[in-house]
Amino acid sequence: MELLNKTTKAVMPFSYLFETANEVKSKMKKELIYRKKTGVLSCSTLIISLWCSMLCLFIVSCEEETKPLPTTGRAIKSFKLEHGQIGAERIDVENFLVQVTIDSSVDLTSVMPQITVSEGATLSPASGTVINISKDLQYRYVVTSAAGQAREWIIQFDIVDNDIQSMEYGTFLISGATGGQALGVEGDLLYNDKYWDHAAINVEKEEGHKWQKWHLVYRMEDQGERFFAIRNLFSGLWLTHPEESVTDGASLYQDQAYSAKAGLQLWSFRMTESGRYKIVNKQTGLLLTLTNGIVRLMADRNEESQQWVLNIIPFESYRDVEVQNFFRRNEPWMGSVAFDQGNSIPLSWGVNNGKILWITEDAWDAGQMLGPDLLNGNSFFKYNNSILMQPSRDNWDPHDAVNLTNPETGHPDRVYQMMDVQEGMDWTWPGVGVEIGDKVYIYAGEGKGLDAINDALYILHQHSGTSWKVERETPRNVGGADGMIKGDDGYVYCYSHQANDGIGYTTDLFVRRFSENNPLADWTFWDGNGWSTDPGEKKSIATSKATTSVAKVGDMYLMMSMDMGFWCTDERNIYLSYSNSPVGPFTQKVKIYEIEENINGDKARFYTPIIHPWCVNEQNELLLTYCLNFSACDQTDYFFDENGNKAMSAYYYRLKAVRVPLSVIGL
Repeated sequence: MELLNKTTKAVMPFSYLFETANEVKSKMKKELIYRKKTGVLSCSTLIISLWCSMLCLFIVSCEEETKPLPTTGRAIKSFKLEHGQIGAERIDVENFLVQVTIDSSVDLTSVMPQITVSEGATLSPASGTVINISKDLQYRYVVTSAAGQAREWIIQFDIVDNDIQSMEYGTFLISGATGGQALGVEGDLLYNDKYWDHAAINVEKEEGHKWQKWHLVYRMEDQGERFFAIRNLFSGLWLTHPEESVTDGASLYQDQAYSAKAGLQLWSFRMTESGRYKIVNKQTGLLLTLTNGIVRLMADRNEESQQWVLNIIPFESYRDVEVQNFFRRNEPWMGSVAFDQGNSIPLSWGVNNGKILWITEDAWDAGQMLGPDLLNGNSFFKYNNSILMQPSRDNWDPHDAVNLTNPETGHPDRVYQMMDVQEGMDWTWPGVGVEIGDKVYIYAGEGKGLDAINDALYILHQHSGTSWKVERETPRNVGGADGMIKGDDGYVYCYSHQANDGIGYTTDLFVRRFSENNPLADWTFWDGNGWSTDPGEKKSIATSKATTSVAKVGDMYLMMSMDMGFWCTDERNIYLSYSNSPVGPFTQKVKIYEIEENINGDKARFYTPIIHPWCVNEQNELLLTYCLNFSACDQTDYFFDENGNKAMSAYYYRLKAVRVPLSVIGL
């Protein structure tokens, strides 16, 4: 224990107090004996006596140990299985949930976890107790604090099949048998090299980077041997045998999926006596071989350098290149070829049943391109908005998607702009929307410069062709750029956010709604207890990051939030949380993806997160998109091409697609 000397601001050791007190008591005792003999007790003696008494009381009180109050902690701190657990457990302290990934070899009727809980707390059943999770892959524990407060925790188990002879889909680290180095993608992150077609495959120290993680996707069986395509999670591209070489010593690279010569991207895994695998290309029979730190393709030499270790890891988010290529529009007739925003609206009316609308904001026209993926750096956006129509949910061929047109456009020089710019305004930026009957209702902001001034509701009248009538309405309280969701109660819920830090790095989320039967009637705000037409009564339903998207996936309302990406900031993450109600509360945010795109050696801008709830694949992976823009750190956006033309890469103004397994957030 220490005491602060207020005069010198120095720290005086507690032992000094004992020394001082003993000296005072000794002096006082001598003084009392003397005064007793003389019959005189001085004022100074009284003062010393009083000071000593107080000091002794202080010392005694400090010497007596204060018994601490019982702690109220009742959390699960760790959850471990001795065998069969894949990766670390994921603990959600706000929702009292633990997620554990296990492999298919685990006996579900006899699981024995080792669990640690808050200090002083007890667990029921106790750590080390054998449990049966075979019924629903869940188990419930009760953690009771030292103070006697109890809390129920749910443990959710996800099973992953890691048996090459039976698995259909898995995520792995692939490491060389010699040296413990992991297979990955070569290239400089600052220049996006690891994303590009034909980026070389290498090995590096295993550090768990996304470019060191691979999907094994079962494709076919031939003469009793199973073959897989191998996809990199970072780039979304496929491990590829170079087409130009079928001889020993060729290097590997990543590439787009092949339709012809698919065998160059198919691989079998032959187990050796050591339990490791030989990875064999289907088309050539050559093996992945690690020689002098370089990955090459070679004939079977029955050497350890041709053996690989597969370490299964939990599922996680990854780049979806098939979807991303849908926005890689390079033909001169394609209309909108590079744009931001990218909300999607599935259709179910008449001849448009099964089609998807994609809503863009500022867009470049095909006539503004210098060549494939190359924009004219001396031009600017042609359109403030446009709409693409995808012919079906599974058709990701950009050649089959067409632009809609507005037959009554006020901008005949902008043939593919659907919503007119209002008088006195510079732009109309649409986004979220829903289909109701034969109409599509889309929210749009309207503004001048960078100032948002008006909110409006645009109504598209569906047609069998691509020319659709457009109307503009402004119902009272219209708004909500972050989500427009049909509930199960006849209302459409619309979400918006406002900065709560004065800057916009963190925001509050609000919700308003309108009736499906009368979208032009007054829209009402959630006020914490009910619905009000007074905007001053609205109440936040959640806090978010800088930008937000809300959508309904199944029975759950998902919130996608993203760090501020318009400036040169270090936090560059995407998060997901969910609620079973349109008005929250939402679960704890889970980081599901880190944005790592750069431009010319520094950070690219990113913004407009969007959930696409209609697009969940057979692996229960949800499609998310975000937009890139050019420099966030004042680096130069343009360059000069080989002909001396000022050019800009269209890569930085096209949507980026991410798939996230819903199991990552417990769904």
